[in-house]
Formats: sequence, structure tokens, C-alpha cells
Amino acid sequence: MPLDKILKHIGNYELASKIISGYDGTIVLYGGTVVKGKGNKRKERYCTLGFPIKLTKGEKKGFLTSRACPDSRYFVGDTEVGSSASIVKFDPNRGLDYAIVIPNPNYWSETTSNSVLFHLNKYQYPQFPEQMLDILLPITISTQPPFTGVDVCVFGGVNKKMTCGAIVQFNVNINVLKPGTRGKEEFEQFHNVVKVEMIDEYETGYAGAPVYIPGQIPFTSQFIAHPVGQVVET
Repeated sequence: MPLDKILKHIGNYELASKIISGYDGTIVLYGGTVVKGKGNKRKERYCTLGFPIKLTKGEKKGFLTSRACPDSRYFVGDTEVGSSASIVKFDPNRGLDYAIVIPNPNYWSETTSNSVLFHLNKYQYPQFPEQMLDILLPITISTQPPFTGVDVCVFGGVNKKMTCGAIVQFNVNINVLKPGTRGKEEFEQFHNVVKVEMIDEYETGYAGAPVYIPGQIPFTSQFIAHPVGQVVET
């Protein structure tokens, strides 16, 4: 689902600048963090935090994720890290599916700016141990998915993995699980999504994960992420 569509519909939020992650010595929040959503009347489930956003005028900061995630309280492990901003939308006819997570201040820091998770190829970086291959990329401004054949990547899910693939089609209609059905599998047709053929299949918990075009600043070793959308779970 295109990120520009979400930001335009929300209206008062933009991609966050010079802010992103929370840190208390043990937990860091960023685009790509898997969270467990719990609601009073909805079955708990895993989703992934998407891109960081902030009020265009004000100090409120948060993360996008999927409306499929119960929207009262959010956990990393047993630690409650955030709550709902009461700004949610599921409108399959217009192709909108999002919620805003407001993190607990204890898990938010100003030191890591505009970042999402990315996994370095271990064969290209054999000098790095496995635990150091996950890095944070600064994000640029939101951009429309340009054309078919462009490679995009997404990081998230309960197994904390990255998968990449190519855009194959625009304005596709798919069937998605309807949020808030208390565990019942009720599907609705969701309109106008961007179809991507991933190398690996999505696993549990990818709903809401940030989708971006990875790149590298010319003549430097700095990788960057161009935000294009977030995962709609089928």
C-alpha cells in the first residue's frame, strides 16, 4: 500500500526528521520492530512498526503500522512499549489500512534519525559477524513506487527477517482479513495495492512493515532507504 496515500489521508503527520527510536538500554524501537498488539475486544496478534512519523506542527511522534494489529496496547516481549493514537483507518474500497502507534517516552530517542532496519548480505560482508549484519538506514522523503521491475525491501515479522523483490503490478485488488472480527476469518476485497513478487514469502507478523527502495549515496559507503509503502497482509 503506497505510503503517500496514507500520509495524505492522515493529513497532519509527515515522515519524522531527526527522530526515530526509543532506547532504555534494552529495547530500541525503529521501523521494522515486531510488536504484539493487544486490544480489549480483539485477539492479540503480531505486526511490525512501519515508518516513523510526527505531527507537522507539534512534538507528537509515532510509528505507522497496520490496522490489522489490535490498537490498544503494544508490546515487545513482555514490555509495554506504546499505545494507540486513536487514529486508525481500514477502508478497503479506498485502499487504506493503517494505525498510529505512540511509543512510551522511555523507548524513544533523538539520537537515531530516520531509520529502518536493513540486512547486509553476509557474502558481501564476510568480515561482519551475523549479529552485526542488521543495520539501521536513514530514510529519505516519501516517494511513489516508480514503475514495475524496481526492487523493494521489507524488514519485519516475528522472525525479524528481511525479504526483497520486484514491483510487478499496480492498482491490484486482493482479499485481506477484516480487522476486528475477534479471531473469525472474514475477508474483504482491498483495492488499489502495489503487487510485489518477493524472493521469500512473508511470515507471521509482517503486516504494517515498512517497504522501501534501498540505495547508496554515491562515492560513500552510506546506505539509505527511500520509503514507498507498507505491507498489507493477505
